[in-house]
This record gives sequence, structure tokens and C-alpha cells, in this order.
Amino acid sequence: MLEMLLSDELYSATVHWMHFNTQTDPTKTAIGVYWHDHHSDKLGGAQGDGLTDAVVFFLRLAGAAGLGKYIGAGRGRPETYLKGDASAIERAATTAPDKLVAAQVQNDDNSDGDSGGAGSGGGSGTTKLPLAPLPLHLQRSKCRRVPLSM
Repeated sequence: MLEMLLSDELYSATVHWMHFNTQTDPTKTAIGVYWHDHHSDKLGGAQGDGLTDAVVFFLRLAGAAGLGKYIGAGRGRPETYLKGDASAIERAATTAPDKLVAAQVQNDDNSDGDSGGAGSGGGSGTTKLPLAPLPLHLQRSKCRRVPLSM
């Protein structure tokens, strides 16, 4: 899922912006302003509700890709945001995409069996990479539907 997210130019630029501008918990508004100011040519004319929907979609994808947790507005939360995982955002922003794939494959190979060497890595930290993409639960609201294309 992370590789697909980073393969999109706008989403990749947003992940880099999050890392290099210490936006570990970016709000829907902050990302919308960033896109409007720096990437309006990639938005296909989306503005208002269309831009908002596109940003929320990105936040949901980023959460499903392991960059943090999607937090929707409501119940005392005035705005939708991504509760970012700083180390995952840093890894995504600073590692070449082919190395991200290789690292995930290597971690999957090391975790799928008891064949020798279990525990021989010597490290005490564990890498939190999702084994499978998490399902996206899209909420239904009374908002107007806007067709988006990528």
C-alpha cells in the first residue's frame, strides 16, 4: 500500500512535505492549503468540497499505508487529521521506493517461519510494517458526491 501511495506524485510530495516540515500530525486544512498553494496543477481543478474529499482520501490512504492513524473529526475533535508515526513518515520520505519494497520483503521473509536464526538479529527494536493492507471504512455522510479520478 505504501509503494502505491508513493508512486503518485502528489501523494509522494505530500509525504516529503510532512517529513521535512515536521508535519507529523497534519490536519485536513494544512494539507489542503499545501496542495492549493504548491500543487494546484495536479488537482484537476478540485476546490471546496472536492478538494476536501481528496485530502480526506489521502489521509485515509496514508493511515492504511502505515504512516499513522486516520482520525476523523467529531466527538470533541474539531478537525480530521493523521496522527502520524514520525519514524514511518521519515522512512517513507528518505528511502528510495525500490528499497522500501526490498525492506518489506526481507521483513516478511524473516517473520514467516521458525527456520533457524530466530532471534539472531541482536536488535531489540521491532519494525512495525503491516502484513496486509488494512481495510478502509468509508463513512457515509450527507455531503455532495464529487467524482474524483487519479
